[in-house]
Amino acid sequence: MKTVTVVAAIIYNDDKILCVQRPKNKYSYISEKFEFPGGKIEEGETEVEALTREIKEELSLDISIRNKFLTVEHDYPDFRLIMHSYICEAVSRKVNLSEHIDMKWLRSEEIDVLDWDSELLFINLIKSEENFSPTTMYDDYAINELLFHWQSQNSAGPETPKGRSYIDHQDNKKKILLFIREKANDEFGNTMGYVFVGEGNLEKFYGSKPMSIKWKLNEPLPHYLWKDAAKLRIG
Repeated sequence: MKTVTVVAAIIYNDDKILCVQRPKNKYSYISEKFEFPGGKIEEGETEVEALTREIKEELSLDISIRNKFLTVEHDYPDFRLIMHSYICEAVSRKVNLSEHIDMKWLRSEEIDVLDWDSELLFINLIKSEENFSPTTMYDDYAINELLFHWQSQNSAGPETPKGRSYIDHQDNKKKILLFIREKANDEFGNTMGYVFVGEGNLEKFYGSKPMSIKWKLNEPLPHYLWKDAAKLRIG
């Protein structure tokens, strides 16, 4: 199987993240899906050089690359993808699309409304009224080290396209990646980072608008995060 190595930018402007939509593609499982912008690394380029070039070419956007986020490997039906992602910042939200067909700036808790070939779930264990509306105070917690209870956005149900995308994610070769943090800000007001806890596979679902889903993790939660999540559930 052919291996494709790419870089991707998770671009922030204030509290919003840039999401872009691919054009039609011969592979239906990535055609017109949303993604984080980026592209292939050319011969002789570093990851950072390739990312800077790709964002300039695709979006006419200048970015500051802050730090490497994570590397994801995924086997699609026709090729193997290795994606190196970076946290970036942009001083402007003005974007000129040269390859993509649409773009949106969204908060991290909003991006799961889009159609992705891999879906990233950004989860806050503690939700405050300052950062969340009463309708988005979802009930998210760890059941044990390998099982996590998560609630979807209020528009998703088993009969909706979004709900079906969760239920059928394994059949559709769609990865569900979980990122968890205790809360949005620490006691000093600094933004807390998310911890990537790995891939989740649907174990069980029930309810509607929101759906409650139990994700079975491939790897156990880090001990400190499991303690926080369990303590919140008990409390």
